[in-house]
Amino acid sequence: MRTINFIIPYFGEFPNYFQLYLDSIKMNPEFHWTIITDNEKTYDYPDNVKIIHTSFEENKKYIQSKFDFPIALNMPYKLCDIRPMYGYIYEDINRGYDFWGYCDLDVVLGRLRKFITDDVLKYDKIFTRGHMTIMRNNKRMNTLFMQEINGEEFYKRVLSVPSSFNFDEDFNGNININTICRSKNIEIYEDEPIADIYTRSSDFKRVLTNRVEKRTKNYYVWNKGKLIRRIKNDFEWISEEYMYIHLQKRKMLLKVGDRNMPIKIIPNEFVNLEIAMEQVGQLDNKVKTKKINTQYFRIRSKNLIVKIRKIIK
Repeated sequence: MRTINFIIPYFGEFPNYFQLYLDSIKMNPEFHWTIITDNEKTYDYPDNVKIIHTSFEENKKYIQSKFDFPIALNMPYKLCDIRPMYGYIYEDINRGYDFWGYCDLDVVLGRLRKFITDDVLKYDKIFTRGHMTIMRNNKRMNTLFMQEINGEEFYKRVLSVPSSFNFDEDFNGNININTICRSKNIEIYEDEPIADIYTRSSDFKRVLTNRVEKRTKNYYVWNKGKLIRRIKNDFEWISEEYMYIHLQKRKMLLKVGDRNMPIKIIPNEFVNLEIAMEQVGQLDNKVKTKKINTQYFRIRSKNLIVKIRKIIK
């Protein structure tokens, strides 16, 4: 199999369900992760995760050494813009791998190999979203971000301004690494079988390509590396399998008593499934699919505060 290494510089506190993230990584031994961080808390790290401890400032100096002009990397969140450059910046870490990638920590992974097949790995760029992207490890793709777009070396503007450009993903028609790919006729594999959960709802609704799905009765289960959603349509409960679930901007409660037992994922908590996996399909109606949470009001309040501050300025 082709070798793939995900590079994740991350500074500060990990999500409270970081151990579940690591458990889901462990169930994907064909893939490797390199996490560059200042977080020295003790976790049960699997063998396919390498930790490099360093400070944000030291990592910033290392990134600066790769460019001959000043970069505006003042806050860790700005690293999102730099992610398409990791193949170039962290060349030494990627040496020997066929592909490198980046992904978020606010996810729980399913069976990656089921979806990232040999046919998918014929593409030079796989996926378009910031929460998971994979690129072939060669000079062309590692320096793709440097290519001109509309007559401009756009990456220099990205690196010179402290605010976010969302350079790592498609967002509201922005110029990003996918834009450059398409301008150079590099075909992108864009079939993303993921559960990207909508942030502005208390319910779990998937963000699709051009819309947000309607509210449904559903729950997710992670069990032995497999991630499924049980969803009730007009007539029955059905199963859907996903590559990962993305829980952006969700304050999740962690109520898992046994990490080796099936874990239910609902708004907004992780908890052991109350029925046996053998009963899924027969006793779905006995599964609690939601609880009262303040997700919608918390996000709306935060957005309102931002708008008020802009008006005051």
